Amino acid sequence: GVPPGPSGGREEEVRRIVDGAPLRPKEKLMIVLHFHESKSYDEIARITGVPANTVGPALFTALDKIREALRRKGLLS
Repeated sequence: GVPPGPSGGREEEVRRIVDGAPLRPKEKLMIVLHFHESKSYDEIARITGVPANTVGPALFTALDKIREALRRKGLLS
């Protein structure tokens, strides 16, 4: 999981939801590589072994799953 940030509370709850979102392992890896390690789509493609033209759509799908998990918890409208 991702360690809680300094603001705690809601941020910690969001992190737990993101960690528990129904993502495939490769989707979670892509999220980490793109948003936490600032990797480009080409770098993500090389690391994960997927075609570069599928990285963007895969990230969009993963983010959509995270948004839906946040909505179900009432943390996103």
